Amino acid sequence: MLLLLQNTQPRSCGTCANGQARKALDCFLSRHPDAHEWTPDNPDAPHSASWYQFKVESVYYFGGFGNISYIGFLPIDLYRSVDLSSNWKMEVQGQ
Repeated sequence: MLLLLQNTQPRSCGTCANGQARKALDCFLSRHPDAHEWTPDNPDAPHSASWYQFKVESVYYFGGFGNISYIGFLPIDLYRSVDLSSNWKMEVQGQ
């Protein structure tokens, strides 16, 4: 199990640089295509919504079993280096 300690910053289309707002919208709608009516900056949205930038500052991990368990902070560089774009599996050392 992971505990992500983070900082969030509210963002609006006006404060996103280099098309970040469009990238966030495209990413959100690719995973939730039926939620277009709920997106931020949609004047016809039934509720107000906002984009937030989620910046992970540290990661605490607790898990495993027996002699292969681990409880503690993970190096933030290790967390940030994981490539989620490819299919990968976790390999436990010693098995």
